[in-house]
Amino acid sequence: MNTLNGWTRLWGSMVFIYLMVVLGAAYMMQPTKNDVSLEEVLPYISDGILEKLAQPDGSVWRPMLVDGIKISIPAMSDLAFEKSYTAEYLAGNEAVLSNKRLAFVALASAYWVLPSILLLAVGHLAAWVRRGFAEQPH
Repeated sequence: MNTLNGWTRLWGSMVFIYLMVVLGAAYMMQPTKNDVSLEEVLPYISDGILEKLAQPDGSVWRPMLVDGIKISIPAMSDLAFEKSYTAEYLAGNEAVLSNKRLAFVALASAYWVLPSILLLAVGHLAAWVRRGFAEQPH
């Protein structure tokens, strides 16, 4: 089994420290339910509800807080419509949030892996150049 030299240990330590920084930043910046917009949720709403929302029976909307998400619903809507709309909105919000979080994990992974590989490549390049300047026995 090969042992790790000092430079490889230094690289591994730096990559681990950088991983902790990336994980901390990713945890603080991860998408939340409130980062999803209405435009992103609309494809998940059924056509019947969208038609009812588009009817010009009054442009008065009232805000409603459901599971920590502010949803605007028509003021003159009945309870059955309100329940079906909020259920579909929440389901759409969860679907969009899942997709956003998956993309965010991929981006955070790239922010960790690519600089780590670049640092390793630069280290190997520097060692190669250094070996080239070392005295060679003739």
